Amino acid sequence: MALVDAFTLEALDHLLWLRSGTAAATVLNRSQSTISRQVRETLDIFELTLQRRLGEQHLLGDASLLQLERRVQQLYRLRQGRQLRLEAGYWWRQALAQAPPPGWQCGTLDHVGPLQPLNLLRERVIDGWVYADPDLPDDDPDLVVLRFTEAAPLLTATAGHPLQGQGSLRLDDCRAFPSLALPTGVVPGEERAWRDLGFWTATCPMATYHPECWEGRCGDGLTLGYGWTLSLALEPRLRPLPVEVPLRFSDALVLRRDVADELPFAALLQHLRRLVAPLADGPAPFTLLDP
Repeated sequence: MALVDAFTLEALDHLLWLRSGTAAATVLNRSQSTISRQVRETLDIFELTLQRRLGEQHLLGDASLLQLERRVQQLYRLRQGRQLRLEAGYWWRQALAQAPPPGWQCGTLDHVGPLQPLNLLRERVIDGWVYADPDLPDDDPDLVVLRFTEAAPLLTATAGHPLQGQGSLRLDDCRAFPSLALPTGVVPGEERAWRDLGFWTATCPMATYHPECWEGRCGDGLTLGYGWTLSLALEPRLRPLPVEVPLRFSDALVLRRDVADELPFAALLQHLRRLVAPLADGPAPFTLLDP
């Protein structure tokens, strides 16, 4: 017998996922008092407590029984046509808003770095996560990474930047200017890749994605940004520079390995590929992969 029904458990999981009871109540179409009552009920049953750290809600205590219950509830969602839960990198927000995947609910789409979405995926709070490597865990025994694009990232700058209109550029030409960076360790793979090329120099403190704290910093007319596949649409004032960047990044769908063969994931992957396919030959060209 289940310790808690799906209706009650999803209140806690949406609170953890969306960060607040207000957001959970809106998405689940319930009152905040109902959400609060259901969260307290679930915490009491599993003898857990909540703690907010750096804007995110975290569970404290032994969650092993809760994880068993979540596995049952995730299989129920996948096999009974219940709404599934998708989180994605912030550069996907426009594409997913315009064409949300059928049967899926999208999350905050504002995480900076992989740490929290990975935790949510491992704990089965969410069912799928779309992100770009090199921060993806290829050798993780619990997760599978399905890459469906591959591209060289771009260096970008405003139209009035001194490097615009200069013809073909070398990386040395670009290294003379500051370039966007997140705090150390937030996106370790991406940070390492850009630093090795002499970029990632102007740190932007940002706990969750805000355009004014990231692409907006390039409005000084000197700072360089980065672009690929979908991110150019987030800040139309930034244009790619004519310089070749010797890196390869990929968009990928990341899933729990033990449920990756469930049918809804194949349909989701096809939907994501269809969303990006028309952009393959655009200003941020990429190769569409078949996972």
